[in-house]
Parts: sequence; C-alpha cells; structure tokens
Amino acid sequence: MKKIIFSILAVLGVLVLVAVVGCFVVIITSLSGARMAVTSFQNSEAVLSPDSADYYQGADTKSATTEVLPQRKVSRNGSMSVIVEKAEEAVETITDIAEQAGGFVSVARVYEIASDIKSGHITIKVPSDKFDETIDKIKETTIKVEREEVSTQDVTDQYVDLKTRLRNYNATEDKYLEVLKKAQTVNEILNVQRELSQIRNNIERIEGQIKYMDRQVEMSTISVSLTSEADIEVFGVRWRPLTQIKQSLRALVKGSVKYVNFMIAAIALLPLIVLWLVTIAIVLLIIWKVGRWVKNRFFPQKIGQ
Repeated sequence: MKKIIFSILAVLGVLVLVAVVGCFVVIITSLSGARMAVTSFQNSEAVLSPDSADYYQGADTKSATTEVLPQRKVSRNGSMSVIVEKAEEAVETITDIAEQAGGFVSVARVYEIASDIKSGHITIKVPSDKFDETIDKIKETTIKVEREEVSTQDVTDQYVDLKTRLRNYNATEDKYLEVLKKAQTVNEILNVQRELSQIRNNIERIEGQIKYMDRQVEMSTISVSLTSEADIEVFGVRWRPLTQIKQSLRALVKGSVKYVNFMIAAIALLPLIVLWLVTIAIVLLIIWKVGRWVKNRFFPQKIGQ
C-alpha cells in the first residue's frame, strides 16, 4: 500500500513538473514572438510615420478618400557577389551596361586585398523596366556568381497614404488662406501666418517623400561586389582559397551574431527564468511536504521497527 501511494505521488509530481516546464517554454516562445512582431511593426512604421495632432487639422474629410492608382508602386533592388578576371575592367564594363540601360553609377571603387588580387564594389541605378536585362548582362561578364539577391517592396499603400495626407494639408492651407483674407487685427494675421507656415512645411516634407518614393520606384539599385582571383590548378582540381576564406569568415560572423543574440535574449529573460525556477522549486517542496504528511498521517512508523 505504501509503495502504491508513493508511486502515485511520484507520478503526480512528475506531471506537475512537466506542466510547469511546458508553460515556461510556451511563455518564452510567446514573448520572443511578440518581441519580433513589435520590432517588425516599429521598423515598418518608422519609414512613414503619421504626423502629430495637426495631421487632419481643418482638412475636408471628403478629401481623405483613398486614391485609385493606375498601377501598383513596386520598387526592386538587387545585390550580387561575383568573381571576375580583373576588377578594374569589370567596373568599366558594368558602368557601360548601366549607361546603355539609361542609368548611372552611384558608387564605384577598386582596392587590392592581396598580391595581384583585387576586389571592387560598384552600385548602379537603372530604370526599373531594365532591371532584369541589366542583371543578365552583368552575369555574362563574370566568371562565377557566388551570390545573388533580389528584393521587391510594394509601397503602394504608403504612396496612397502620402497622397491623401498631401490633399488634406492642401485643403487646410486653402481654408487658412481664406481666413487670412478676413483677418482684421495684427494678432489674427500673425496667428494665421504661423499656422500657414507650419502647414507649408508639412506639405513640402510630404512632397519630398513622394518624389523620393517615385525615384525609388522608377530607378532600381543594383550593388555588385567584385573579386578578381587567379585559379590554381592542382591535379585537375580548381581551387579558390580566397573564396573559401571569405565563406568561412562569413559563417564565423553569422555564428557570432547568433551567439550574441542568444546571450542578449537569455540575459533579458533572466528574471523570468529565475522566477520559474523558484516556482518549480516551491512546487517540488510542496509535493515533498505533502508526501511526508501522508506518510506520517496514514503510515506512522512503529517504534522498534
């Protein structure tokens, strides 16, 4: 009988411990997900944050209707890491490709990383409709493409929001101009002019954002990292030691970043982890106390045994 009761208590203790650990894992996972969601939300809102209290001040609410655009506003950007025969010649070739596509070079530089081995970097701007064609032409001039990435961002919603806010500010400016015509005292004129100045600053800022977004959509950015590297033939095997070193360093950096992120998360959640450990210890102590009480209450040890 004693063995049965102690077995039941042991099973209950294990179940409670498993439940507590499971809740602990679920909470940590939820906190991590929430933190990532908040970070993503903050990053997305930081690009075009709404204005303060004067956002819709004096604006005609009918003008806030969403504008119907003839097409989506999409920006495309690309990045590549390639191996070429000579970095200097590759920079000149890519420059010609960009100019033939109706674009231009934003940044270009070549530097020596070892004896007779040079690397370079070039960033070009080309019309969006020439993006794929330019990528293909760059590939044709390389020995090998080590990495290629293309990112696409749909900014239609942000664009419509900016257009709506611009209409609202323009409507507000028109109303203040009408008020200015009716102003009679110097104080009234100064107050209206102060409000008009603030609204005009907001209009110019939004117009600048719209022009910037138009440029981002009309012109795509392509960044190319160039490495000129001599191939070493050893028993028929093509060996690129510099490439292997770069890949190893990249893996080392990625691993280090993951380690640092894990340590930061562990330190940030340390109070919660300690709280759960204390809770588990208290639960185990209660189970042990209950087991002792049941043993002493129902199975008292006889004297002399």
